[in-house]
Amino acid sequence: LIYIKKYFVFLATLFVTICSLFVALIYPEKYTSSALLKVSNIEGDQVSSSALSQYAGLAGLAGISLGNSSADKSNYAVELMSSYLFAEHILKFPKQAPLLMAAKSYDPISRSVIIDKNIYDPDSNKWIRKAPKNRNQIPSYVEVFDETISKDLSISLNSKTGFIKIQFTHISPIFARDFINLVVREANILSKEYDL
Repeated sequence: LIYIKKYFVFLATLFVTICSLFVALIYPEKYTSSALLKVSNIEGDQVSSSALSQYAGLAGLAGISLGNSSADKSNYAVELMSSYLFAEHILKFPKQAPLLMAAKSYDPISRSVIIDKNIYDPDSNKWIRKAPKNRNQIPSYVEVFDETISKDLSISLNSKTGFIKIQFTHISPIFARDFINLVVREANILSKEYDL
């Protein structure tokens, strides 16, 4: 049957190959940067958690959960980094919103991101895009989060190991790395402030 339909099989394979090459050449290359984090407990937390563990059985009989401080901190960190408020905090840093919303391509020779000048003018530092319906010309942190951060930033917690995996995808490998570093640094700072 394959021998009889050999021309059809050959043409179908050729068509799929050409389509795959066309799609691969049209879409820009994207790079993913990742980080693996572990929430650390300071010595005081370990002492208090061992003291609480003595009463965990008794509290369980009463229907009260004393909780696991390490797991609580891990969940807090994941929810913090996935929130609109954290996106608002991150976007206060210079050039973050334009690099997220107006990045057009990446120049590997100069190692810089080329900004779409129909959206943002890097010379005057002004947004010149045609705003979508019910949106401002300057994108809000909610719009930036919905359009880019929520799609390109992945945060997951492994409940067995307690490790938090963060991945960010962007057309620039440099910006992907810098953005991950910024997210980790600011999440660490805000978590410390929350603990205090």
